[in-house]
Amino acid sequence: MADSKNNPEELSWVSLGAAQAFPVGTLKKLEAGGHALAVGQSAAGFFALKDACAHEGASLSQGKLDGELLSCPLHSYKYQVQSGNCATDKRLCQPRYELKEEAGQLLALLPPAPAPTDYSTVKSSVELWKSEKHGLDSWGDLLAHAKAGTPMKELTLPEMERMKWFGFYYRKTNDLDRYMTRVRIPGCAMTAEQLKALAFVAYESGYALLDVTTRGNIQIQGLSISKLPGVAAALEAVGLTAKQSGHDNVRNITSLPLAGIDPEELIDTRLLAEALQDMIIGNREFSDLPRKLNPAFCGRERAAAHVWTQDLGFVAGKMADGTVAFRLLLGGTQGQTPTLAWCAPVWVKQDQVLEVSAAVLKAYRQLGWRHNRHEVRLHFLMERIGNESFLKQVEGQLGYALERCEAPAPQAEREEVFVGWIAQKAAEGGWQAQHWALGVCVPVGRLTWEQAKGLAELAQNYGDGSIRTTLDQNLIITGIAGSLKSDAELALAALGLSHESDSVTRQMVACTGKQFCNLAIGETKGHAFWLIEELRRKRVQLTGITVHMSGCPNSCGMTLTADIGLQGTKARRNGKVVDAFDVFLGGGADTAVQLGILFQKAVPVDELPSFFKAKVGEYHRERKKGQGFSAYWRGRLKDHVAVPADAPEAWWLCGKCNYAHAGDVPPTFCPSCSAIRSKFDPAPEGFDPAAHRRPVAKAPVKAPAPAAPKTASPAAEPVAAAQPA
Repeated sequence: MADSKNNPEELSWVSLGAAQAFPVGTLKKLEAGGHALAVGQSAAGFFALKDACAHEGASLSQGKLDGELLSCPLHSYKYQVQSGNCATDKRLCQPRYELKEEAGQLLALLPPAPAPTDYSTVKSSVELWKSEKHGLDSWGDLLAHAKAGTPMKELTLPEMERMKWFGFYYRKTNDLDRYMTRVRIPGCAMTAEQLKALAFVAYESGYALLDVTTRGNIQIQGLSISKLPGVAAALEAVGLTAKQSGHDNVRNITSLPLAGIDPEELIDTRLLAEALQDMIIGNREFSDLPRKLNPAFCGRERAAAHVWTQDLGFVAGKMADGTVAFRLLLGGTQGQTPTLAWCAPVWVKQDQVLEVSAAVLKAYRQLGWRHNRHEVRLHFLMERIGNESFLKQVEGQLGYALERCEAPAPQAEREEVFVGWIAQKAAEGGWQAQHWALGVCVPVGRLTWEQAKGLAELAQNYGDGSIRTTLDQNLIITGIAGSLKSDAELALAALGLSHESDSVTRQMVACTGKQFCNLAIGETKGHAFWLIEELRRKRVQLTGITVHMSGCPNSCGMTLTADIGLQGTKARRNGKVVDAFDVFLGGGADTAVQLGILFQKAVPVDELPSFFKAKVGEYHRERKKGQGFSAYWRGRLKDHVAVPADAPEAWWLCGKCNYAHAGDVPPTFCPSCSAIRSKFDPAPEGFDPAAHRRPVAKAPVKAPAPAAPKTASPAAEPVAAAQPA
């Protein structure tokens, strides 16, 4: 090691393999002499660095080699591969190892193998405050702060984080001293009365807006801390809860939105989803996981792409004797380390679903490391011990072996857009020709409280009183008689909504974005509305082409499983900082589930309409018969390397302390003053990092709380609640 304090006699040359196996541009992870190395070759020659990033321990071999710089895959910290010096933070230096080529072999000069680190005993800072007080024990704290009206600046970070165990999220970007609640909708099904209650909460306590999320939740923004107990009480009164919808918990349990009325389903999964929620709510063991866990059900034999990116999935199938059971999917995720789920070679019978779910949670809780928040999702555990080994751990928790399945993994199918009239099946399994489901297009998932209330009344007046949430942020009203279809359409139109939306509106999905989210780099919903209008002007049709927009690499908008995925970033144009998006093409299900390929970096928002017109136009001109958009672009992008439209080196400056960061995206928080990601802007043109001096961090200035954007005056303050069930 170049900067090692080892005595020369303690070092030894260890072969890394044939030198020709490392052509220019190569980056590999190797285990040699008890060390994990990131090995490759740049234009300047071979290099070997310690694989664990000096910042937070991420695997550099999973990062990106760009010239002489190697970027960390988590926070985009950049290291000079020949020196180990960090271009992002001069305080950091990545250990490097001396190399030589001898007899066609590449050799590394390595110290003795270090004593292995027992990561099972290492705890992150989050785990330390979690161990001080369980999130479920913090309800009394929340009540006290609500009664006192405690401003956010007087709350500690652990206090604000523990509120997520009750479904309340603090907002520190443009919405200081306001909170969001994320309401669980198990099985993606709710009643009209429940939607009415949500509309009232949004009107009376929030910003009069409701958002449908990409995991079937309903989110309400703009809550003051004094309102939170009353919001919990209002939800509980109609059988809803926001409890454990955030942090290291089992998140909303999704199902196919047509469950129970779908002519293609083998089983109605709604009751299983509700039973699984009942099992985990209030359970202290299942609300102390290493990280979040996303579950999903699919009552069809072919699951859509999103099911393959969940931590735990159950996909219906038929056993050899015709019994309907489930295939088990494990370890999927989107976000910064996207991974498709593994289909375990077992059957899970209907009466085993809860036991298997509990066994997966227990195995994850007991075996999952807690040392690094970025490396402890379920798929990391499975990669560490092996898929089959994890399955054995699950069966060990069960106390019995699951029946083996020799059939291949179920085929994937494209995400279905549930907009328009959909024929239902009858409860007994036959066709119910005179009853229909009405798929309502909710542009980018945002509703006013009046629209939500009106949809609830429409479901009561014309349907069976049931409403479904879809994962493309729309709603479905079920049980409408054929004779009432015209009246239902007119009632929907009176709300400013439609079931006959154009292809652009119905295919556009957008996450919360910078308007309310702490992590977003840029705005999303506002840009999505604008992009819809611009594509209409250019007469671009998105028939069969899904577009998913996320404000940051966490991919809450499911960017990587869309035909066109947009991930928020920043760019500089004409001396100004502008919102931009990295563009991914080719995601979703075609012949198999595949993740999108990064096509181009940092496309400014105002250039997106022309970009779309060109890429969609090329597809229509050049595609083969029967070839979908993703299949076409995956064929075109083999070995494609994305480049930004402007400078190859991206530098970001913290708006609070002027800290300089090099990377494709700004850091999650400023290493100097802890400012959140949204406070970073691209450095000005001509920025010289060598001459840059970082001043002392400035003291934060409290921003005034924004006024709630509604015209009606609020009703009386809701009464404080006991702890929600």
